[in-house]
Amino acid sequence: KGSNAREGDADGTRERLYKLAGERDMIRECTKYHMMEAEARTHSFKPQLNPSLPSNHVPIHLRANKVIAEKQEKLNALRSSLHGGGDQEGGGEASAASASSSALAVTDPAHQRLHSEAARQAEKSVALQSKYEDMEREANTFKPSLCAGSEGLVESYKNKPFLDRQREREEKTEEKRIRIEEEAVRGYKDMFKPRLGKRNEEVLMKNRPEVVCEGAKERVERLSGKDAERIRGMKERICTEEYSKYDFRPRVNNISKALAPNGSSVEELVGNRRGVEKREKVKREQEERVKEECTFRPKVSKSVPRRVKETREERGGSDRAVTRSMGSVDLNNPEGITLQVRRYEQMKEEKRMATIKDREMDELKDCTFKPKTNMGKRGGKGGGGKGRPVLVRGLGRYLELRNLSKAKEEEKERREAAAFRVPARLVKTRYPDGTTQVKEFRLSRGKEGVKERLKKEREEKIRRECTFRPKTVEGRNRKVLEGILSEAGSEESSVKGWGAGAEGGEFWGEIN
Repeated sequence: KGSNAREGDADGTRERLYKLAGERDMIRECTKYHMMEAEARTHSFKPQLNPSLPSNHVPIHLRANKVIAEKQEKLNALRSSLHGGGDQEGGGEASAASASSSALAVTDPAHQRLHSEAARQAEKSVALQSKYEDMEREANTFKPSLCAGSEGLVESYKNKPFLDRQREREEKTEEKRIRIEEEAVRGYKDMFKPRLGKRNEEVLMKNRPEVVCEGAKERVERLSGKDAERIRGMKERICTEEYSKYDFRPRVNNISKALAPNGSSVEELVGNRRGVEKREKVKREQEERVKEECTFRPKVSKSVPRRVKETREERGGSDRAVTRSMGSVDLNNPEGITLQVRRYEQMKEEKRMATIKDREMDELKDCTFKPKTNMGKRGGKGGGGKGRPVLVRGLGRYLELRNLSKAKEEEKERREAAAFRVPARLVKTRYPDGTTQVKEFRLSRGKEGVKERLKKEREEKIRRECTFRPKTVEGRNRKVLEGILSEAGSEESSVKGWGAGAEGGEFWGEIN
């Protein structure tokens, strides 16, 4: 009874603590909200919104002329208010630059003046560039002379695009290859036919007169077969004559005669028929010995299992389909491969669990121990009877952790499906045959930096080995060019100064 009372007090304390924690959280949120409100009241800034609607705004490039006209009207109204509304002459005298700029402002609009100034600046840059090119042309007096063939090539390919030139080059290369092949075939046909001298003809007529009058067919037969047989017979005759000089005959004793088989030929000695038969005999004896040691003889059931019968009926009695469904995956149906693999794994797991249960049952057959429990007495002593629930410590936490684990697993499956599963509409449109389209990809790009570094190191090493430093005028010409380009955006006075300096010979010395 004391333990039950303590358990009831623990439940009440837990509920009370949860309630107090909720109330404290609500108090913190209210306090935070009131503090933010008080801080906001201390700020006196009140923003003023634009009363005009953004929908009435027009882009600047569409209302540029209107803005210019309004600005001009405001200037005219201000000018008239300053002069008292009448045409009054001013007492001051304007400068020439002000007069020219005011005249331009009266005659031309601002955008036209800007365009004209940009055009004049571009003309000025072109003039300076042409002047520098003339100076460089006069300084560099070397003019290479080209032969007539080079000039003809340049003129022929001058106005043709790159692809046309490449096509013509490929056509010429193909024509050259065909011409070489034709010359090779022609050379095979017109093979070298040596002319025999008078002495050689006499020797041939004396030794082999049939060769002189033979035709093309007889010559082919002679070169392919008859000459080979003649040369072979000549070699055999020479060997016979050479070996006939030696009359040594070895003597074989009785033991060697007994060991050697009677009438053995070369084929028997090479094939070793007796050795092959002996190896086969030893192999058969070894197989029989292994069979005698392995006494296990499995019993094969002739009846078909029920699962196989059901699968055969579903698939129309096809043994091949049954075998595929039981032990492999049908690759002809790519859409259902995943489902087939899952079913196959589930079937293996069920079979494994059934085997484990059968083995445990076989092991527990001999166990006759039947323990007696006192669950009924403990329930009666508690006063609640059999219907009273049993208190299990830690069951609530266990159920909570199990629910959390299950939620995590579901979240993981959902994320994996969102990341890796291909939607059905994409499968129908992009992959009509149900297969993944293989594309090239680069797994790593780290070698590009290494290649660039090795290339730079090699170039630096070659540059260090080249100790020759020629003296050229390219650096000075580049400095002059940079000075000209920097002066291209300056005023007219600087351009005049450049012309005076050029006439006075300030840059001629550096260029020459």
